[in-house]
Amino acid sequence: MKNYFKITVLFLGLLFSTSACHDITTDNVTSVTYYVTFELEGGEEYLLPVGEPYIEPGAKAFENGVDVSSKMVVDGSVNSDEVGFYYITYSAVNVDGFPNSATRKVIVYDPTVETDISGSYTVNLDESNRYQFSNGAIIKYSDLGGLYGGDFSNFTVDIKQILPGIFQVSDFYGGYYVAGRNYAKSYLMGGYIALNDDNSLSLLESLVPGWGDSLDDLVDGSYDPDTNTIEWGAEYAGSYSFNVVLNKN
Repeated sequence: MKNYFKITVLFLGLLFSTSACHDITTDNVTSVTYYVTFELEGGEEYLLPVGEPYIEPGAKAFENGVDVSSKMVVDGSVNSDEVGFYYITYSAVNVDGFPNSATRKVIVYDPTVETDISGSYTVNLDESNRYQFSNGAIIKYSDLGGLYGGDFSNFTVDIKQILPGIFQVSDFYGGYYVAGRNYAKSYLMGGYIALNDDNSLSLLESLVPGWGDSLDDLVDGSYDPDTNTIEWGAEYAGSYSFNVVLNKN
């Protein structure tokens, strides 16, 4: 358990004169506050097959070793009929008014999905482009070398299955910023997608650390099992659609 300290040092009686130096009186005032900690029954991650009800496992809250679960607030909900990520937050305020919280991630997945699209994918530079909504401007990925010195020769988009029908994606931009414009790796837009029964793809979650935000949506996402081709329109910041076509290596 961590103890958090607030230390205030009061300096009193500091006076100077030409003939004498007076003593310095120092009073140290220290107070300790104990933040509420949480124990989540069943852990921080809860796996739920789609269609089954979510049964809250429960949690306990403690302040300096004392059970204070009665003042814990639980927020969040789960739609067990829809594949996705859901978050349940447990929070409480200690006696000094300091809040603390813990979060459980509930993953609703479809165990009947058997197709695995995991693998390393090469970006189809001729068919991929960045479209700008405001003026309709299109930049083909194949032109990024001449425009910005981009190099896709060693770049791949990696897709990894974490549960049936749910996959982690290394970059929804398809390398536009990192390979095409030589940005740092913190400008990869990583995240998660769901593969549906009709081989369409849905966005579950995304994040680009460099800017600290996520995609607006993933549109026209699809997987072609005959050609092992994936494509999507990754819409971002209300301004762009990164229309990416991927070929499995």
